[in-house]
Amino acid sequence: GGVGKTDLVQEVFSDNRSKVFDLRIWVYVSEKFDLLKTGKIILSAINRSMGSGTSEKYGPPQNGDLHTIIEQLEHMLPTKRYLIVLDDIWEEGIHNLENLKCMLQHGQKGSKVIITTRMDRIVEKLDCGVLANQGIIRPVHKSDWIELKKLSNEDCWNVMRQAFRRDADLSGVEEIGREIAKKCVGLPLAL
Repeated sequence: GGVGKTDLVQEVFSDNRSKVFDLRIWVYVSEKFDLLKTGKIILSAINRSMGSGTSEKYGPPQNGDLHTIIEQLEHMLPTKRYLIVLDDIWEEGIHNLENLKCMLQHGQKGSKVIITTRMDRIVEKLDCGVLANQGIIRPVHKSDWIELKKLSNEDCWNVMRQAFRRDADLSGVEEIGREIAKKCVGLPLAL
């Protein structure tokens, strides 16, 4: 971690252009993946966006098992064009990933799901998606992935230099600064 995946996606999520979505939901997943909890967070966000009458119609999300949550999402997501961010997924179990895809396959045309992960294997296991509300499987090509790479030592040093005024004399601290940049091993968040 630390190359800026979450920061980049937060910029996209908060950009004015993402306001074309009826529903924008951010779910921080982390190492302990809980599909039921993820579904409940998404369902709660939909309930809040649609008003209080939705909970009575479909039942409160905290009282459902996974099947119930998926069923509720099948009824509610087709009414919305959504952007859902699943941040920091570590889960590699194919069963959970298939259920995750099943949970999110409904929605108006143009709905999007963005996933951040450290592991290519997870993206490979999610190698196909279902276009919202059409049931058409299409591959998610590797060319569609955005892979953030570590910075070079020189790039790290250039980022560090931005902390100083442009006209500042760095001759006395440059050697130390370059050593610090090197110890950051290319991770911008370590700077």
